[in-house]
Amino acid sequence: MTRFLILSLLLPVFFLSAVAQDRPIDAEVNLRRQMPAELFKAAGLDKLSPDELKALEGWLNGYVEEEAEQLAEEVVEERVEKEVEERVDEAVEVALEERKKVIKEETTKAFGFLSIWDKSENVPEELKGPEFIESSIAGKFRGWDGGTTFSLENGQVWEQQGRDRYYMPMDNPKVRIEKGALGSHYLRIIDTGRRVKVARVE
Repeated sequence: MTRFLILSLLLPVFFLSAVAQDRPIDAEVNLRRQMPAELFKAAGLDKLSPDELKALEGWLNGYVEEEAEQLAEEVVEERVEKEVEERVDEAVEVALEERKKVIKEETTKAFGFLSIWDKSENVPEELKGPEFIESSIAGKFRGWDGGTTFSLENGQVWEQQGRDRYYMPMDNPKVRIEKGALGSHYLRIIDTGRRVKVARVE
């Protein structure tokens, strides 16, 4: 009787372990075929009548099937939760990258209009915009002589601050607008290195 009780408790564990490890198990429990002969005899199962053995196998079949279904549901639920978490993380990452891209585009467009904003310590770095932008002066360039207006190919318009003079005829020179102290900006001719203080007007 003791052997029968021990066997009844241990066999379900054996079959559930097979399910948990993704090892195939027979559709129905057949103790004589599935257990080693020595273990079958040691457990005293050889003393059971065919009807008793069949009754035990029937109970084990129902138990294993019920527990296997529950285990399978838990495994599926765990996999679904993991997949959902991964997809959410991926979606958040994509959204953050897109947000950074939009912020970069918008702060670049507004470059020169947000001087005080850019210098504020309370503004996150990603919202402060670039330290400089590069473009080209549209058309012929003659230099500057006080109050000169610079129309860039990116659509921005900058105006000279001060009365400095510089003469250097060029066509579509590449320029860099750099941030200076106290919200100021400078237009630098990249080829010559000369620069002039400017303020954005458009």
